[in-house]
Amino acid sequence: MDIKGKVAIVTGGAQGIGRGMTLALLKKGASVVVADLRDAQAMVDKINKVHGSKIAVYQRCDVSSSADCQATIDRAISEFGKFDILVNNAGIGGSYLWDEHDRRQIEKVIDVDLTSVIDFTRLSVQHWEKDSNATGAVVNVASNMAFFPAAYGAVYGAAKAGVVHFTATCASLFPKVRVNAVAPNYADTDMFNKPASKKSDPHQIAKMNGVLSVSQVVENMIRCIEDKNLVGDTIKLIANKQPLVHKQRKAAKL
Repeated sequence: MDIKGKVAIVTGGAQGIGRGMTLALLKKGASVVVADLRDAQAMVDKINKVHGSKIAVYQRCDVSSSADCQATIDRAISEFGKFDILVNNAGIGGSYLWDEHDRRQIEKVIDVDLTSVIDFTRLSVQHWEKDSNATGAVVNVASNMAFFPAAYGAVYGAAKAGVVHFTATCASLFPKVRVNAVAPNYADTDMFNKPASKKSDPHQIAKMNGVLSVSQVVENMIRCIEDKNLVGDTIKLIANKQPLVHKQRKAAKL
C-alpha cells in the first residue's frame, strides 16, 4: 500500500515504538490518529503547528475496551474522512507468573497484548467490508518471545505467540485487507528498560543479544504496509542480524 494520503490509527502512539511509527507515517504523507491512554495532545499540537495544518489528532483509547476502539475508528473518519491503516502497537509487559496472587495481571496482559489486537482488527475489517472499494492494512507488534520462550515472560510470550498465529490467520482477508506483523527481540523502549518482572535483567539481556533501536523496528513496520509480497507474515527482528520473514502455514481465503 502506498502510504501517502492514507489515514492511520496507531495504538500506543504517544511513546516508544508507537511514537516512532506515528512520525514515520506522517513523514510518508499519512494523517494519523494517535490512540493512547497517555495524553499526547501536546505532541500532536506540535506536529500540526510545524506542518501548518491538522495531520494528527489525539484520541484517548484503552485498547482493552471495544467501545474505545470503535470510538477511535469513528474519530479517524470524522477528522479525516476515511481510515486505511491500523497499527496494533499498544502493549504491556508481563509479570513473573509464579508470583501472582490472583488472575488480574494475567487477564490484563492477555487483554492488552492479544485480545485488543484481535478486537481492533475485527472492528477495522468490519468497517472496510462496508465499502466495496475500500482496502486496509494492519500491522501487529508481536515479539521474538513468541518463538523463544522465557521463564520470566510466560503470559506475555503466550499472548505474542497468539498475535503471530492470528496474523497468519488473517492471510484469508487478502487482497482486500493485508495483515502483517513484526516480532522484535529487545528494543530500546521503556518496556525493556523498566521490565515489569524483577526476574529479568535488561542489561544482562543486552549483553547477550544486543538491543534494537526504535527506528529499526519502525522501518520494518513500514515494510509491512508497503511490501505487497507480505501477506499474513511476521518479520522476526534481532539486533545485529538481518530481518527474517517467518515462514508458517497461513489460512486460506474463506
